[in-house]
Amino acid sequence: MTLIMGVVNVTPDSFSDGGQWLDADAAIAHGLDLRAQGADILDVGGESTRPGATRPLVEEELGRVIPVITGLVAQGCVVSIDTMRAEVAQAALSAGASIVNDVSGGLADPDILGVVAASRARYVAMHWRAHSTTMQQHASYSDVVAEVVDELSARVSAALEAGIAPERLSLIRAWDSPRPLSTTGRSCATSMPSSRSACHSSWAPVASHSWGHCSKTPTASGQPTNASMPTLRS
Repeated sequence: MTLIMGVVNVTPDSFSDGGQWLDADAAIAHGLDLRAQGADILDVGGESTRPGATRPLVEEELGRVIPVITGLVAQGCVVSIDTMRAEVAQAALSAGASIVNDVSGGLADPDILGVVAASRARYVAMHWRAHSTTMQQHASYSDVVAEVVDELSARVSAALEAGIAPERLSLIRAWDSPRPLSTTGRSCATSMPSSRSACHSSWAPVASHSWGHCSKTPTASGQPTNASMPTLRS
């Protein structure tokens, strides 16, 4: 099953659209527009992960994302919170988000795994080595595929040990990611079918032993009846 994810960057400095949706009302309107264009999940993030980006304070991140999540959930949207912080994940889940999309896979804040386990939310883990200010210094690989697999496998083990059920744990990979080939990026669209960055994403639960992927060719998709993650068909 293929679902379309639309990204709502509530940031002043994201690489693709930083600043456009920093106002909560503008971000909510953008999210609703993405849903109208076919997005099944809205991924709300308040921290840019572009190379060199400075991390916001926890209070800043919370102030950016929580009003937007609250507004989108009130409109019946399925919302994912894109954060590396346990405190933000907890607040987002309390506001109605049902998926935690953590680009660090729990490395930036190990407590996030316990938050997800306690909530029974879905958790998306990605390959990550360092925060944006130093990430380029850690993008050296002898065997990129083997190293990414090994490092992601360690994150899967940590998530399972924290109590996240395998069927609620997913890995995701994007083709044509704006990040270097040496990382496993996120699959998302900042706007939907009319945009070059539009894509559909297949999420791979860990139990399926497969990778997610992203294609630039969007497909028609109905609204999901719940926040369940689809199974990737290899």
